[in-house]
Amino acid sequence: MRQKIKLIIIEEFSKVIDSIQKDFSKNYKNKTNNFLLSQMDKRIMANMVFVSSFESKSGFAIEACAKRIARLKFGKENVPTIVNPRNLKHNLDPHSINGQIIITDVDTNNGNLRGEIASFRANNEAYGKGKNRIESRVTQAKIKNEL
Repeated sequence: MRQKIKLIIIEEFSKVIDSIQKDFSKNYKNKTNNFLLSQMDKRIMANMVFVSSFESKSGFAIEACAKRIARLKFGKENVPTIVNPRNLKHNLDPHSINGQIIITDVDTNNGNLRGEIASFRANNEAYGKGKNRIESRVTQAKIKNEL
């Protein structure tokens, strides 16, 4: 298992390196059109292009690693691309999705609901340090009961 996980990480971050190298010239050229960055020295601009590219691409790589490792550990059927607990109709192709999508009919733009969620999070977050730390009290049961 450990060797398989190492291989997943090497594969995903090798893709990051290849992608950064492939996209660098195009990304650098795009930055030269930025009125602020174009005023900087070429080395600084090159560093900024690299850091920006690495930051975004490595985030996707970490997500891909997590998904692949979770599927390795828990099975593909337990780590779906599309989570649809209420079996709502949709026309999404799981092969066209990079991350994970939750299908819901909950209006996530509803201000009252957003306020309740924010209040729930604030009232149940962890706090403190060391032996005095109080862990988060968020559980699936509490979420279902209170939200």
